[in-house]
Amino acid sequence: INAEYMGIYNNSKEMTSNEKSEAAQCQIVDFELNFNHGLQEFMKQNKLVEYGVNYQTISVIGCQSSGKSTLLNKLFHTNFEVMNSEMGRTQTTKGIVFSWDPTRKFFILDVEGIDSRERGDSGHIFEQSTSLLALAMSDVFMINMWTNDVGRYTASNIGLLKVVFEMNLKIVEKQRSKKILFVLRDFDPQSKFDKIVSMIKSDLEKIWRDIVKPEAYANSQASDFFSFDFFKIPHKIYAPEDFDKTVTEMGKKFDINNPVNMFSDISNQHLPSEAFAIFMENLWKKIRSEKELNLPSTRVMIATYKCYEIKNQVLSSFTQDLDILNALTEKDYQQDFPTIARKIMRDACANFNNGAKNYPEAVTSQVQED
Repeated sequence: INAEYMGIYNNSKEMTSNEKSEAAQCQIVDFELNFNHGLQEFMKQNKLVEYGVNYQTISVIGCQSSGKSTLLNKLFHTNFEVMNSEMGRTQTTKGIVFSWDPTRKFFILDVEGIDSRERGDSGHIFEQSTSLLALAMSDVFMINMWTNDVGRYTASNIGLLKVVFEMNLKIVEKQRSKKILFVLRDFDPQSKFDKIVSMIKSDLEKIWRDIVKPEAYANSQASDFFSFDFFKIPHKIYAPEDFDKTVTEMGKKFDINNPVNMFSDISNQHLPSEAFAIFMENLWKKIRSEKELNLPSTRVMIATYKCYEIKNQVLSSFTQDLDILNALTEKDYQQDFPTIARKIMRDACANFNNGAKNYPEAVTSQVQED
């Protein structure tokens, strides 16, 4: 495991009944666009692979130093590094950093800020790649933006969204909707929220009209692929009490017990969390090689790989049990041999079915037959 990635960020502590822990972190894509192969082990160490399919993934993009990490920390009990205002508007988050909400089954992706001085003119490739990965992995894709940037092409992320929307159509996953949440920072109470939302929606409609679409989606609308939501937050420095109160209200939108929450109108087609890291790494390789993404096919491929892994583990135990039974038979006649053999077979089938229960039935059936 890469100690630089795994050690520096592993600062979690055990939760007690009276304390909400801050989760550990793992940098999964570094500044040079390298993927961290230690993500799977990190998730094992923190027992995140035990979530099954009952988890949600939330990511955030936005301009550098716009308060993305601060917002995530307040919403999801994470401990992402935040900007030191005394040092000026410098880059804090580099690449993509992974964490989770220790009070809920949420995986959190904090994406490096766009339009940074450190990246300069070379930042476009990085921004497009990381944004597409975050969108592909996420149930809720948050766009953190200053309210006064609405109407501006670059600062409001409109240009980036155009590229991401075009690339997203190559994912070929129309049946799974995603939520895009626009977070309007430093909102002035005197501004008209509805008017600002209308401006953003107008920009989104124009983007969708202008992007290059495959013939199959020529007459599609953005709403066929995404649902959009908007939330305004006051200034953190000049209205700290209102800021905290508003973020608390925003947090309620992520409460899965709330009948109308962020996830209520999107579908869950997750692979089990034990396959999260390998699925994400596979997508990153395709994005970096500019190959067409086909998430359903990729999910089937990863599911097949994991099911064969489970099958091989079960067969290993099955073979050991048979060897023990055969050894006993060589020593003495085993009157209950048929009964014991059938039990070994039943246990092997049950262990496979239990281990593969969260993967698509078509995949598990095929692997079982093989």
